Amino acid sequence: MQYYNTELFVQDGENITLLLELLEEKTGYVRLNAAELLTTLLRNKEAQLQDIILRSHMGIPRISDLLIDGRESIRNGMFSLS
Repeated sequence: MQYYNTELFVQDGENITLLLELLEEKTGYVRLNAAELLTTLLRNKEAQLQDIILRSHMGIPRISDLLIDGRESIRNGMFSLS
């Protein structure tokens, strides 16, 4: 079931773009939950998600910005993406 839901979510690349935009939010909970959702999606549909992120204009920089976040929980969430 989780793969089916992931497929539905990833099918529309705009969903991933919106999720990447959430990484710009200054609210820690929003950034943390967005990173956790990206991690789950990546585990289920790695190649497809990587392709969407690489094609996204600001995909990699937004993910990289999580590394310099001052909140430890967000940085740790970033490491689960790798």
